[in-house]
Amino acid sequence: LHPIDWNSIPVIRSWTLEYDLAPTASLAVVGNTFNNDITGSIATRVGHIISFRGTGITSDDDRKISALKFDFGDGSITGWIDVADQTLTSTTYDASHVYTKAGDFEAVVYAKEDNGNESSASNQITVETAETLPVAVLKASPSIIYANNTSSNSKNCFCT
Repeated sequence: LHPIDWNSIPVIRSWTLEYDLAPTASLAVVGNTFNNDITGSIATRVGHIISFRGTGITSDDDRKISALKFDFGDGSITGWIDVADQTLTSTTYDASHVYTKAGDFEAVVYAKEDNGNESSASNQITVETAETLPVAVLKASPSIIYANNTSSNSKNCFCT
C-alpha cells in the first residue's frame, strides 16, 4: 500500500520529435570522350575519359551535405571528398575517371551529411569499356628525309 501523490508525477504537455534522415545520392554522366554519348549504358574504350556528376541531397532541414564518394566499379573508389560549400542541403560534385581495363562496370556515388549519416548507393550507371584499337605508327629515318626536299623519288624515303 503505497499512496500515490498525483501532484508529484510529471505530466508531459508537449514534446518535440527529432529525427535524423540519411541523405540520398544520384549519379549522372556529363561527358564521354569516346563517342560523346551520355545516356543509358555508357560505351567507351580503355583510356578515354568519362565525366560523372554526383549529387547529394538531404531532406533534414538542420543537416547539410558535407562529402561525396565515387565508386567507379573497377576497384577505384575516391574516398570521401569534402564539398566546397557545406551549408547546403543539396550539392553536386564532378569527377572524371579513365578505365584502364576492358569490362562492364557499375559506377555509383554516396553522400554524407554533417552528422555523419551516409546514403545508400545511388543509381547505378553501367560503363561498357572495350579494348582500345591498335594505332598505326609511321616512322621515318631522319637521316634520309630532308627539309624542303621536293624530290618525288621514292628511294630517298625509307619508312618502317
